[in-house]
Amino acid sequence: MNMDLFYDRRSVRSYTGEKISEEDIDKIVRAGFYAPTAVNKQETDHAIVVCANLKKAYTPEYWVCDASAATENILLAAHMLGYGAVWLGVYPEKDRMESIKKLLQLPEQVEILSIVSIGVSKVQPVNRPERFDATRLHNDKW
Repeated sequence: MNMDLFYDRRSVRSYTGEKISEEDIDKIVRAGFYAPTAVNKQETDHAIVVCANLKKAYTPEYWVCDASAATENILLAAHMLGYGAVWLGVYPEKDRMESIKKLLQLPEQVEILSIVSIGVSKVQPVNRPERFDATRLHNDKW
């Protein structure tokens, strides 16, 4: 397994403005739908802005987990396809959630978790130092 997908991904906030192909957008969005969800209900809705329809949720308290998994899949798919991407946090900031909900005219029952900005990176991300730290790894108990 090529673990570089996880180790090399970076948050990218500066893009060339080059258009992303419809084919790649489709691949990226589809990756979000393949994320695991609580009780495998697969009821999150996606529009690159990841939303949860609380009326459809089997287990509403898990919407944050479900939408987070979908967001990560979208980030990894974008990286795999050679694009830069960044997870722009919206949840749990109520003012951000409400302003984005209003801007996108989302229905009342829809909650927004994140926005994922995706594009062709202007710069090549620099290598980062090793993050693994065995002193922060706890097995079976703290």
